[in-house]
Amino acid sequence: MNPISPISPIHANPIDFLGRELKFVWRAISATITGAFISVARGAGRHRSRRRVEDERRREKGRGFPMKLRTKSGRLLLFALGALPLSAGAFWLGAAADEIGVRQARELIQNLAGANLNQDQVRIKNISPGVGGGGVIVEAQIETAFRITKGKDGWRVAEARLGAGQWESFELIEEALRREKVRRTNDLLRQIADGLGAYKIDRGQFVESDRIAELLDFLSPRYVNSPQRVDLWGKELEYQGSATTYRLISYGPDRKSGTKDDLIIENGALKSGAN
Repeated sequence: MNPISPISPIHANPIDFLGRELKFVWRAISATITGAFISVARGAGRHRSRRRVEDERRREKGRGFPMKLRTKSGRLLLFALGALPLSAGAFWLGAAADEIGVRQARELIQNLAGANLNQDQVRIKNISPGVGGGGVIVEAQIETAFRITKGKDGWRVAEARLGAGQWESFELIEEALRREKVRRTNDLLRQIADGLGAYKIDRGQFVESDRIAELLDFLSPRYVNSPQRVDLWGKELEYQGSATTYRLISYGPDRKSGTKDDLIIENGALKSGAN
């Protein structure tokens, strides 16, 4: 902004001159106010997301306006960040379209993993942008029933009701989940083992270290793309390596070292693993 200059004799009309200077001042004030408004609006983003959810709930009852939340995802994906039959939880959704509303999010959760929940059993509390690009985070409250039985080890959840007359065994769910995690962790160990084999061909020896993080620093990105150092149970992998031998270890489903469900690859060969 140019400062207001004193009136000079060369200005034939002082009133016009002052008018032009005041315009500069007003533009600067307007820009400052606009910047402050944008800052406050960004800080209130989370409050608007929650308010939009309430707006769509009112729209479904005929008293409000539709709410849509835009996403960057081009696929339809659904991943629960916890067990389905919880009273409340968060879900990551990737919408097939550019936007997702409360009704669509509710329908996806109603039919999650083969469930057939009623509309009034799923309450969408909030929809907010997902982290890491694409998708959204849906906070939902789910109402359902559980069958709890008592055995020799005490009380345990035996079944969850995922629809009218549809009871699912927790034992089957847990077993299917365990087997899939074992399979994926074995694939992860195999990927690192293959990278170690290629490294030895080039360098004439294995990586000498007792830390998985240091091993992956040597292997990535030439020998292993997008390396992971934790297994599917959230435990860090173990590496024991010398110039001529190595062992890659996952503690397995029980997350304990030295038990029968440990997953181990030694010098390229699978030595033990959970069945």
